[in-house]
Amino acid sequence: MTKDGNCEQVRTVSSEPLQNIPAMLPGVVCVQYVTRGKKRHAYHARFWRERGRLRKQYIRKCDVEAVRAACEARREREGERMKTRALMVAAFGAAAVEAQRRQIRQMIRDAVGDNVPSTYKQDGFIRGR
Repeated sequence: MTKDGNCEQVRTVSSEPLQNIPAMLPGVVCVQYVTRGKKRHAYHARFWRERGRLRKQYIRKCDVEAVRAACEARREREGERMKTRALMVAAFGAAAVEAQRRQIRQMIRDAVGDNVPSTYKQDGFIRGR
């Protein structure tokens, strides 16, 4: 970032600059510290879980607010989804909601089953079933 507040295009080996930040991103933005010599330097990183693993991504100073807003938008949407699911469970019962979810998944598998690339097929069945 320059002194006048404009963001410079800096290329690094380990991360690509975020040019198009999506409207919603999973995770949270946290401040991290690194010690170099006797000085501590702060930087921002986004943390999220993907397939059971914790992921971390460096965020440039000029992108922090945009990424933080995208993460907050995602959290709000997920909160609304959880409230809706809780209302459905309260109204119909957990067993009925789970049965409906299984039925929808089976319909998707039946529709997509023949169109799955051969790399996902293993010994005549699709992994993950």
